[in-house]
Amino acid sequence: MANATQTKRINTIDVLRVIRINSNVTKPQIERLTGLTASTVHGIVSELEEKNVIVCSGISSSNGGRKASLYQFNAKYKYVIAVSIRLSVIQVGLLDFDLNVKEILSSKIDLSSLGIEQTITIILNLLKKLKTLEKIDRNLIAGIGVSVPGPVDFMTGTVLELSGAPKWRNYPLKDKLESATGIPTIVDKDLYSAMQFLTYTGKSAENQNVIYLSVCEGIGAGVMINGKIYRGNHSIAGEIGHVTMVQDGKKCRCGSTGCLELYCSDIGIVDLYNSALPLKPKTDIMQIIKTAEKGDITASSIFSDATKHLVQTISNLILMYDPDEIFVNCRWLNLQKTLFFDMLDKLNGSSVFISNQATKIHLIDPQDFYVRSAAAMVAMNEISSIESPLFESSNKMF
Repeated sequence: MANATQTKRINTIDVLRVIRINSNVTKPQIERLTGLTASTVHGIVSELEEKNVIVCSGISSSNGGRKASLYQFNAKYKYVIAVSIRLSVIQVGLLDFDLNVKEILSSKIDLSSLGIEQTITIILNLLKKLKTLEKIDRNLIAGIGVSVPGPVDFMTGTVLELSGAPKWRNYPLKDKLESATGIPTIVDKDLYSAMQFLTYTGKSAENQNVIYLSVCEGIGAGVMINGKIYRGNHSIAGEIGHVTMVQDGKKCRCGSTGCLELYCSDIGIVDLYNSALPLKPKTDIMQIIKTAEKGDITASSIFSDATKHLVQTISNLILMYDPDEIFVNCRWLNLQKTLFFDMLDKLNGSSVFISNQATKIHLIDPQDFYVRSAAAMVAMNEISSIESPLFESSNKMF
């Protein structure tokens, strides 16, 4: 009986994934895409529709036979609270199950000097200010997803450490937020939540080898092998920002020298630019990008060098993991597309083993990316796990 129940749950997850990724599909299409029988698909679709997880969205056009009903995922099935903690900003948002943002609130911070309890207070205050949250039935909140820029014990939701924020060591963030809110909470490293977002939204196909490269305040890489996130033994897999890129280079806060993030991250580029022009007022990454676009030699040179470092980094990642796709999240590449195309040209000529036909490289739209990634963890857990809360109160179904 247990095996039959587990099989039905797995089949239900497969059907739901097909409906969610391929909106407006018929039962025959679901049968073809899942390989399940007509009776199995009919039963699962009926049960999911009864639970309001999916809805009938219309009738398909006829080719002479009987018209079939179209089904799509119900984005309003439940809602997710997302919390993105970064070194310079905290964002809190409310999203539906299609990861459409209903509301986002932000608070600028300096995590390196902010106390942990102060950070928690900021998060809770932002949650209280979410106006859309007040209008939603508490039972429709699936959970809180929290992403942080550092290693996490995923099973316990304990933040192990955050580079640049020494006060954050072995802190039980999941327990703290669940105690304060009464809402189930998932905490994970931002690199891994991004991988969940790519899978949940169908941007990366199931069972692929995929790399997510984050070039933001710091630098890191999330690795997915055969559709599974590779965490390593201590959740530090992918911390490539602290791989030595420049021999005898600058001293890094991690204790090493010449680390990649000192030359390519937003913070690293700002430090390089301000150090090169000490008599000028301090500036930020957006101003440096605008300055480079106007032909500033110093800014252009820094971005050019950073691009070369990324070519070497991506080349190494391809040779190590042979991924199907690489997704790059980098603000200065997004705003300077010529640098991105230059990077691709240099990359494709860097080795006989690297071809743009073998590994596809994409720039990610950074709009609300961190909040949507944090939300994806909860949504993915709800509808893609055989232990999902979706099955808990459905004795009739499972």
